[in-house]
Amino acid sequence: MLEHLHVYLTNLEWLILAYFGLANAFYGVLLVAASVELRHHLRSIRGESRWRVLGSAAAPRISVLAAAHNEAATIGESLSGLLALYYPNLEIIVVNDGSE
Repeated sequence: MLEHLHVYLTNLEWLILAYFGLANAFYGVLLVAASVELRHHLRSIRGESRWRVLGSAAAPRISVLAAAHNEAATIGESLSGLLALYYPNLEIIVVNDGSE
């Protein structure tokens, strides 16, 4: 009885090892394929203007939060500096929480 259990558990261990071996081999193939695609993509955009890449629909939207508590003297310059930033999907939010 114990001999059969030992053989069964040994076979189960080999089956589990084979499963993880195949799974890791598949992940390795995916990693190599992704690396090749990334290299191809980087070569295709190498000569492109940075502004063209940032201006695409794939560029993420960025929100800038500017706290303006008691900033009456400097808020104009701060907003001018923020509005001078060039990024196609930029959103600037000024928060005033009840200044004096």
